[in-house]
Order: sequence, then structure tokens, then C-alpha cells
Amino acid sequence: MKNIQTGDKNPNWKGGRYKDGRGYWYIKRPNHPFSSKRGYIQEHRLVYEHYLSILFDEDIYIPKIYDIHHIIPVKKGGTNALINLELLSKPEHVSLEHSIDHSKTICLLCGSNETYMRENRNNRVDWYVYKNGYICSKCYGKQYKLKIKQL
Repeated sequence: MKNIQTGDKNPNWKGGRYKDGRGYWYIKRPNHPFSSKRGYIQEHRLVYEHYLSILFDEDIYIPKIYDIHHIIPVKKGGTNALINLELLSKPEHVSLEHSIDHSKTICLLCGSNETYMRENRNNRVDWYVYKNGYICSKCYGKQYKLKIKQL
């Protein structure tokens, strides 16, 4: 049987911190009540919880019904500094994120400035976050189908 090295014994260990494809940092905190199955939690959530813990002089864990919003988005150079973070309810956060003006958005993959418009959702145009920008609904569908084939 193969000896699997985990944690700091693994040669690929990076100190319990990694960055996902969208640019968000995750920290290894297996004892955090809202950590992932792998034991990681978003760094910006930890920063805000640490601030609240100092403010109220007790451990604070922000329930999953709240999001931590980056005032300056990560993909535009925003950091996890407390001054760049704000606590929002999930509905507030979704509303804020969808209020972005996409009139000049261009698909990173095909270069189109057109995408599908949902009539049942207040005529909201569907742009999908991809790397450091957006992709249209057609390219999103192609990417999704490609992932399914790879499985």
C-alpha cells in the first residue's frame, strides 16, 4: 500500500493556503464550523470574522446566510484588507453583483458582446464569470459540455 503524505509532510504543501481560479484565497481551518470537506474556508471570511471577534471579544462565526463582499473586486485588484470588505445578506450580495453594467462586456472566448437574456428574471443578461472577465452563455454552454465529456 502506498504511503500518502498529508499536510506539512507532503512535498507539495503550501502552508495550508491556496488560491482558486477566481482569485480567492482559502485557508486550512478544519475546525471552523463552515469549512469545506477538505477543511478550507475563504480568507476574506476569516478576516471579517477576526474583526468581529476583536470587536465583541468572543469567537464569531458568520452564518452562511451572509456573504463577505469585496468592494473592489478581486479580479480588479481588490484585496482581503478589512477596508475592502463588507458584510451583506446573500440576497443583498446577489442583487449587488447583478447590478453590474455589462453594456461593454465582451466574451473572453469568442469576442462577442451578445449573450442570452432571461425574460423571466427582469430581462437580466447572462454573463458568466470566467478567469479575469466574463464569457457569454454560448461559450459557457460549450465549456460545461466539455467538462461533462472529460468526466
